[in-house]
Amino acid sequence: MWTLLALLSLPAAMATDPAAAPTAPEQIALDFVAAAQTWTGTPYLWEGRGTQRLPGMDCLGLLFRAHGAVTSTPWHHYAVNPSELVASGRLGRPVPGLEGIRRDAVTSASLVTGDVLYFLLAEYEIPDAPLWIEDGVRYWPWHTGLYVGGGSVLQAEPGSTVRARGLHEISFDALYVTRLSSAAPEELRKTPCCTPSPSPTTAPSAN
Repeated sequence: MWTLLALLSLPAAMATDPAAAPTAPEQIALDFVAAAQTWTGTPYLWEGRGTQRLPGMDCLGLLFRAHGAVTSTPWHHYAVNPSELVASGRLGRPVPGLEGIRRDAVTSASLVTGDVLYFLLAEYEIPDAPLWIEDGVRYWPWHTGLYVGGGSVLQAEPGSTVRARGLHEISFDALYVTRLSSAAPEELRKTPCCTPSPSPTTAPSAN
C-alpha cells in the first residue's frame, strides 16, 4: 500500500521514464513518507505510539511507526534518545553539511523527500548528549519531523495533531539531518534491539 501511495506522488517523468525510477533507498524514503501521511490528523500526545496502551502520536512515535511499517521494525526497537537514534543509523545516516547547520543557512533545496529532521535549540539541555556543538554552544533537539518535499515537514505538532508545516514555520536554532542509505533498511533490521527509555523530546515553553 505504501508503494502505491508513494508512486502516485512521483513526478510524471519519473513515473513514465524507467531511467528516472527511484532507487531502492529513494523508494523506501517515499514509502516512509506515505506511511507517515496515514497518521495525519492523529492528536499529539506525549509518548504516543498509536497503540491502545500509548494512544495518540508524538514526534518520535510518528517516525518510528512510519519507518517501522515499511521495514517491519517494531516501534520499540528504536532508541528514543536522539544521540543513540542517530548513532544507530536506523533512520538514516547524517548528511554531510547538514549534520548541524544554523537556521539561517538552511534551505529546502538541500533536503530530500524522506529526510529525518532534528530541530535543535541552543543550550536546550535534555538527558542526552547534544547532537551538535559549535563554538562551545551545545545544541539539543526539541522536536523531530519528516521532510515531505515542497518545503514542508510532516510532524506530530505539540498541542495539535500530526500535520504538515512549512520548514521555517517550526521553531529551531539549527538543524540536524539524517538520510536513508541503501544499506540501512535490511542491515539495520538485523541489529539487536535498543533498550527503550523515556522520550526526551519536548516542546519549548513558548509552545
